[in-house]
Amino acid sequence: MAEDTIVPSFTQVYEDNFLTVYRVAYGITQNSEVAEDICQEVFIRYTQYEKKVYKYAKYWLIRVSRNLAINIAKRKQKEHMMYSHMFKNSKMVDPAVDKSILKEENKDMLIAAISKLPIRYKEVIIMKQYADLPYRDIAKALHISESNVKVRMYRARVLLKKLLKTARYEHENI
Repeated sequence: MAEDTIVPSFTQVYEDNFLTVYRVAYGITQNSEVAEDICQEVFIRYTQYEKKVYKYAKYWLIRVSRNLAINIAKRKQKEHMMYSHMFKNSKMVDPAVDKSILKEENKDMLIAAISKLPIRYKEVIIMKQYADLPYRDIAKALHISESNVKVRMYRARVLLKKLLKTARYEHENI
């Protein structure tokens, strides 16, 4: 490292990137406590590799956050599949549903549909919609071209529409 190169302070990197790291983690896990734990782990890892990655810290942090969140989400998905298999015949539906419950159900359907997307589509949706990252930053974080990000985003939205249509049909026929 050259002597005139200035490594930003940990505090500065943390303040500049915490919200983005959190949004990526939360977008994948849909759990604020887990997202906070992931953020803590990401920044601990950053301190270990700081001198190697400070030039592209933002993208490194996003990538590590994404990878940790995906690992946790996969673990949770396996647990969920096990539980849903055990209790798949125990469905209870309350016919008296108000608007707030419907709104919550729509949100739940959207989250469920996003969780069913292949990871290459899910990650661009989350980085764009939850972390509010521009296509350029998503491309850098995922090590793909900006046009590839746009293609994935388009395909994700098409697939998401199909999944939501199916979910609504199944929900209406319960």
